Amino acid sequence: MSVKYDASLTKDSERNAQQYKDLNLNMTRNPVTGDVAKVSDVQSVKRSLGHLISFMPNDKPFHSEVSSGIQELLFEPMDGITASVLATRLELLINNFEPRIIIASVQVFPIFEENRYEVIINFYLNNAPADLETAEIILERLR
Repeated sequence: MSVKYDASLTKDSERNAQQYKDLNLNMTRNPVTGDVAKVSDVQSVKRSLGHLISFMPNDKPFHSEVSSGIQELLFEPMDGITASVLATRLELLINNFEPRIIIASVQVFPIFEENRYEVIINFYLNNAPADLETAEIILERLR
C-alpha cells in the first residue's frame, strides 16, 4: 500500500495557501545570497497599498483605470465630508485592485493642524484570514 503525502500536511506553517512576496524597493541586499532582499506577506501587501493609493491616472502604462482619484480630494476643504469621500474611494480602490486582502474597515481622520489625513486600513490577508492587520498611511498634499 502506498501513502501519498499532501504538501499542506507537511508544511511547518499554519497557512494553507501561498505566501505573498515582493522585492524590497530599498534595494537592500540579502546577506546570504547577495540578491535584492524580499519582503513577504503583510509587509508586501502594506507596500502595495501605499503604491496603489499614490497612483495617478496613466501612472501604470496601458491601465489608466488604476488610479485612486485621491489627489484631487486633498485640495478640497478639509472636513468630515471630504474624509468620508476619501474613505469611500479608498475602499473602492482596494476592493477593485488588491485581491490579496479582505477589508474590515477604512477610517480617515483629518489632522487640521498639519493639513493632512491619517488613514487606517484594517484588513485580513486571504491566506491568513484569522489575523487582523493594520496599515497606517498619511495623506498630504504635494504641489
